[in-house]
Amino acid sequence: MKPSELPDYWKTGTLAETRSILSEWLLDPFCLGVAVPSVIIEQSYNILLHPAHSDFEEIELISQEIIPLDPRLAK
Repeated sequence: MKPSELPDYWKTGTLAETRSILSEWLLDPFCLGVAVPSVIIEQSYNILLHPAHSDFEEIELISQEIIPLDPRLAK
């Protein structure tokens, strides 16, 4: 999903407003995952995987690493 495909309020909207953006996908997972632009880091995407998709069980964790959180972001 490209930022240009999202409604204007996607960065500043309320939970109720932004919840509707992927509501169709949540009800009927037409694809395993979607890439949603990060609100915090504009050059980054968050990958959302749908556990009800038929291919979800095929996912394998290959590796993981800890990404430190900048302490200025924590309150």
